[in-house]
Amino acid sequence: EYLKFEYPDVIYQYKDIERYPFKCDFYIPSLDLFIEYNGYWTHGSHPFDPLSEKDINKLKNWQKKENKQYKIAIKVWTKTDPLKREIAKKNNLNFIELWYDAFENLETVKTKIESFRK
Repeated sequence: EYLKFEYPDVIYQYKDIERYPFKCDFYIPSLDLFIEYNGYWTHGSHPFDPLSEKDINKLKNWQKKENKQYKIAIKVWTKTDPLKREIAKKNNLNFIELWYDAFENLETVKTKIESFRK
């Protein structure tokens, strides 16, 4: 609701084939800002860090599960999300990732978005 009110040009599920070939959760054309909302547990609660013992242990626990949802989560957290970050960085995009707990503090989210105003 905040995005619709503050940025009426916001587009949901936006895809830019050349710069960001994924369906981005939110795109604000006036800021040329791509926002990914990682609101489901399959994204982990933070970016996967292959050097983190905690993340490796979490990954190993997920790998033990005989459940399709965990297989999807492993791919999303360790492959797809890092690829999205890599492409956003490579293409020098204005890019923000938010996790499900980010909306507990809307002011932090607003500050992150406002930093892209020209």
